[in-house]
Amino acid sequence: MTNPQKHSIMEKFDANQPNKTMKIDSNIWNLLDTIKTKFIGQEEAVEDLFYNIVNNQRLAEMPDILD
Repeated sequence: MTNPQKHSIMEKFDANQPNKTMKIDSNIWNLLDTIKTKFIGQEEAVEDLFYNIVNNQRLAEMPDILD
């Protein structure tokens, strides 16, 4: 199950930094699938945590975010 809020956050970042996103996205989804297979029965929680980590990293790299 996918959360629309997660996708909207990803789309906002994608619009701001398209080149960086392409580099990140090439491996990131394969990594998510690999991690999900290790947490049988907790796939949704793993996906939520994964999106949280990725989004936090992307926000940390954005120059216009206030501390």
